[in-house]
Amino acid sequence: GYGEVKIGINLMWNALGPLIELIGPARAKRMVMSGSLFDAETLERWGLIDEIVPAGSEHARALALAAEYAALPGADFAEALAAFREKRPGNFTGN
Repeated sequence: GYGEVKIGINLMWNALGPLIELIGPARAKRMVMSGSLFDAETLERWGLIDEIVPAGSEHARALALAAEYAALPGADFAEALAAFREKRPGNFTGN
């Protein structure tokens, strides 16, 4: 929710565009105009957050995602394409 609404503070308008893109104009309007709070399950369903993790495991989950992303090819793009075409696992060096 936007707590600013309930105390009469104007929102930063540059924040509205990304919100509208993520959850759509009707839901964004509802959040901004009402100042209502929404539970994590609703925000996940709407697409504002990616996933819900148990309290206390946020850091571990972030590190797991970072490791997953880091394991993807970066400059190994050509090897990734070749491996895909040849239907084989890639041999990535991290470059």
